[in-house]
Amino acid sequence: MKNQEIKLVDGGKKSSTFKDRFVSKIMKSYLGFVDRMIIKTVKNKVGETDIANYKELYALEKNWTTIRKELDLLLDQLDTVVYYEDVDKRYSRETGDEKTKKKDSWKIEQFYLYGHRIKRGFKRSPATGKLLEKIPGIQTALFSILQPKAHIKAHRGEYAGLLRCHLGLKVDSPEECKIRVNDDFFHWKEGEIFIFDHTNEHEAWNNSESIRVILIFDFVRKLPFPLSFLNKIGLKMLGKSNHIENAKKIFEHGPNQVLKSV
Repeated sequence: MKNQEIKLVDGGKKSSTFKDRFVSKIMKSYLGFVDRMIIKTVKNKVGETDIANYKELYALEKNWTTIRKELDLLLDQLDTVVYYEDVDKRYSRETGDEKTKKKDSWKIEQFYLYGHRIKRGFKRSPATGKLLEKIPGIQTALFSILQPKAHIKAHRGEYAGLLRCHLGLKVDSPEECKIRVNDDFFHWKEGEIFIFDHTNEHEAWNNSESIRVILIFDFVRKLPFPLSFLNKIGLKMLGKSNHIENAKKIFEHGPNQVLKSV
């Protein structure tokens, strides 16, 4: 695995003071240092990180139909769900419909964002929220809604202090819905969990004729001390970044907040 450069985005606004710029530089340096230490320490390859090592996740597989019921209600009001590119412009070039070339093929309903609990998500899908809050070290969680014939192009996660988990919720045609992690391909299946290191290059396809939805969540990686402590500090820093604060506002208020900020 190659070392990843930490790239934090402040939502398009430049730091207006010397203090802001100084704090941002310190944060990037610290996160880069911890990230490199984690990569040197952890030897997991794709496919070696499975649910058996994280037994607390079995509750999500067991209760996936409960989550699916709340998801179905949400899909009936899909226009109230945020487009991912409205939150993070970096991904506007990484997702799109293969036929129409539109950039509005990916929507997300957020529950957690780097430790911040998103009240709107919990209110709209309370049973899902209750299941998620029982996961130790949960940092980020969302419904990932990908339109038919859409493709999320190759990209990497920024920080190795987390592990990523996918739970299939609405996958009508598993053979046509897949993710590539490095050189390995996996197909989502409803009610099944897949865990991987998101700093590996990955991309996703929904080649089916229907919407594909998975539950994505990140949780704190198990690390030896003192790396576990340094990782905890790094995640706190990420949670306080301008980009995360801006994104949190959009998730709390929905698409209307995006319109007001344009």
